[in-house]
Amino acid sequence: MIYKKEVYRRILDTYEKEMRPLIKELPCYLREDKELFRVKMHGLKGASRQLGKQEISDFAEQMEMAVRDDNMAYIYANIEYFLQVLESVLEEIASQRDAIPVIKKEVPQNYSINELFLELKKAFDSYNLKQIENVLSSLEEIKLNEAQTKLLQQLQEACNELEYEKGSQLLREIDEAVGGGKR
Repeated sequence: MIYKKEVYRRILDTYEKEMRPLIKELPCYLREDKELFRVKMHGLKGASRQLGKQEISDFAEQMEMAVRDDNMAYIYANIEYFLQVLESVLEEIASQRDAIPVIKKEVPQNYSINELFLELKKAFDSYNLKQIENVLSSLEEIKLNEAQTKLLQQLQEACNELEYEKGSQLLREIDEAVGGGKR
């Protein structure tokens, strides 16, 4: 697969952010909800395979099948090693991601940062995923202050979780705070 470096960097970043919590969560799922454990293994298998991380993908598939076959002895015997392999893959992913430079652009002449956030609010309000992703992508490439960066991260989470109302509400609160109110 050939990706633009920036897109590939975001893919690696998303993988690392989504999979890192599993190191702590998987043992809990194993104890409390074996079906959720199986679902997480299935997702890890697919995401890893898409990035060419065959070893962890195959291992996740074995763990998934073991849950389906109720072979808990296999899972308990291998969970610690699985988590070590996952940690190693995450370190490799982070290293690959960090080797790709982040290019921050100035705000385009025809848009201010506030106008981009306003466009983003309209996209969230209309449930327009493509437009949300386009504006988020534009904002990622711009030098933002700390508060704007934090807001952008929250909006990316809302987009990733398909929580359009949450994204719209975050932007409405910001708009009202700076005196925009209803437009």
